[in-house]
Amino acid sequence: ELELKGVDLVRRDWSVLAKKVGTKVLNMLLRPAADEDKEATLEKIHEYMEEVGKRVRLAPGKEDAFPLECFVIRKGLTKDPAHYPDAKNQPHVQVAMRKGLKSGATVPYVIAAAASNGEAAEAEVGGSSIAARAFHPEEMRADAKAKKAVDITYYLSNQIHPVVSRLLFPIEGTSAARIAQQLGLDAQRYYQQDKAKERETRDDAL
Repeated sequence: ELELKGVDLVRRDWSVLAKKVGTKVLNMLLRPAADEDKEATLEKIHEYMEEVGKRVRLAPGKEDAFPLECFVIRKGLTKDPAHYPDAKNQPHVQVAMRKGLKSGATVPYVIAAAASNGEAAEAEVGGSSIAARAFHPEEMRADAKAKKAVDITYYLSNQIHPVVSRLLFPIEGTSAARIAQQLGLDAQRYYQQDKAKERETRDDAL
């Protein structure tokens, strides 16, 4: 089993899915097949990103769709919800208030898509505040009539993409834009990250 201390994957506010995808990518990087070179490994990772993007977009219940549990994010309360000055901007605090949770509790939540659109525009990541669209998994399951759906774009752009792009940042042959493209996101938004990578590479060469 991989030792993940010091790796960004250990953060508790990544979703189950982001950690799962990141761990698989890390395994692919550190434990390639005996006859596999770097280019082949990166190609496998790119193909995996495309597969993940397609599976995230599958409707719940469809074959190969990720279950709701994969989209759960967990974050601890460091104080009672009423004592957070910015409670309205904290997803886990909003959920904790509705569920009556107190300081010390770990709050599981899922980010749902905005009611007006099933797959939100990336620029707005859902069209309304993230905190306002945070729901306890029980609330997601109970709301069968409204059929709350997870915010596909949020999970791809704010969860999976940052985890994978950080793992691959120092590696030549891939880029934040390429990872976004494989996930089905707008690659144009990620060119700035790639420019930063190029600058860092040039500085290291000096």
